[in-house]
Amino acid sequence: MLGRHTESQQLATEALRKADQDISAQYRSTCHFALAQSAKWQGNNKEAIRQFQLAAPYMLAHKNRKKAAALNQNLGLIYESEQLYPQAIAHFEATLRFDRLANSAPQEFAMDYQSLAGIYARQNRLPLALAYYKKSEPMLSPDTDIHQLTNLYGNLGNLYKEMAHLDSSLYYCVFRPK
Repeated sequence: MLGRHTESQQLATEALRKADQDISAQYRSTCHFALAQSAKWQGNNKEAIRQFQLAAPYMLAHKNRKKAAALNQNLGLIYESEQLYPQAIAHFEATLRFDRLANSAPQEFAMDYQSLAGIYARQNRLPLALAYYKKSEPMLSPDTDIHQLTNLYGNLGNLYKEMAHLDSSLYYCVFRPK
């Protein structure tokens, strides 16, 4: 429930109580995932990690690898917010592996590459960040992925500025490819 995290948490907690009486690992996993999302949005990263870890066995074992990708993407975001960059990188790399196995859409790969690029930029590993940002660009369509491209071009512009490549920075910040 968008923006109503306390209420979502209460509903997921009640659903988990019911799921614990059920034999369905999927149902319990879904409840733990929902509780993790609620905790994450409330800023309780420690609880979010715990709940994601409780959801993990089912999500990692499921034949749909997108479940494992979603789990790792969320954990990567939490570790990134805690500035635990090695853990974030490990989870974002796992997300990329699971998206490959799931034969995910190009936009999902672009998001994976941009997640890695953001971490490398925060670590001041600018050439590596640039490589990952550039890797994501051809995966996005100017017709359908405008929001993602706008974020990408802003990030590229800022990265080039940090690298003192002002001509490239202006290109992405002002003239952006069409």
